[in-house]
Amino acid sequence: MSRILAFLLALATAAEAKTPEPPKSLVPKGWKCVEAASGDLNRDGKDDWVLKLGAEAKGKAKGERLLVALTKGAAFDVVSHLAKAPDSVAVDDGVLQLIYQKKGNPFELQTEFFSWKWEQDRFRLASYSGKVTTYGKNAGTESGGSDVRVDFSTRQVESSQWALNMKKASLRCDLPESYAVPEFASFDAETALRPPGCAKP
Repeated sequence: MSRILAFLLALATAAEAKTPEPPKSLVPKGWKCVEAASGDLNRDGKDDWVLKLGAEAKGKAKGERLLVALTKGAAFDVVSHLAKAPDSVAVDDGVLQLIYQKKGNPFELQTEFFSWKWEQDRFRLASYSGKVTTYGKNAGTESGGSDVRVDFSTRQVESSQWALNMKKASLRCDLPESYAVPEFASFDAETALRPPGCAKP
């Protein structure tokens, strides 16, 4: 079994094992919950819910969307949704993480984390982490890659590259003023402009 396949299987198994059971009232008619995460998103001491929903059509899922609901006493307030759901969702220390994975070719895996914080009654993008890992054709081991990390509160960017038998090279820079930070309400990972890495001096 290749390392890429083993990694994807481990991620799927972990997500399935930790997926909590969401309140049935949050799942709209004609939809089913594919994945759920819970945690205190708005810092009021109550667990909120993030649901990845799949539309049911003759028993088969057709299309997916994301629903975010804040707990209000015995009820829920649906505050946000995305027309296109990510590959996976998580809530880590009050931060909503949207996780995307894509295989560029049989020997390349791209993983992205968009981390959102609830501030002033809406989600704001707090950080971004994008990593591309390449694998050797024979042994299936990592042979190199690159990553970009952005802290939007400071607009600081760190990018790095590495390869076998070569020291990891890292650069730090400021996020260009021209870069428009994505808004959650209209966020689409397929079309969103990624933060640029740092150019070599």
